[in-house]
Amino acid sequence: MECAAAGVGSAIIYSAGGRKSGSRRGPEKDIRAAASKARIRLLGPELHGLSVGAIHLNASFFDAMPMQGEWLGAQSGAMCNTVLDYGIGERIGFSHFVPWAP
Repeated sequence: MECAAAGVGSAIIYSAGGRKSGSRRGPEKDIRAAASKARIRLLGPELHGLSVGAIHLNASFFDAMPMQGEWLGAQSGAMCNTVLDYGIGERIGFSHFVPWAP
């Protein structure tokens, strides 16, 4: 609730393994519920990063910056990494690159 008190309107939570910790109800459900109650737009948890080619933002675990182009969404960071590597080699761009495992 500190974020809500500080006027935070959106947040990105980089993490992995919450649901894989053995609990059917990982901590991400509690985090999402708190963000929803506080009216904070949330990307994550269980997020591997975010890239936006148009503004040269690479806030991800990936080394490369995708070229500007069309949208891409994928289920896993590993799949996105493969597609990103291929796209860079073939000069295929993406407007947003969000490897996320919801």
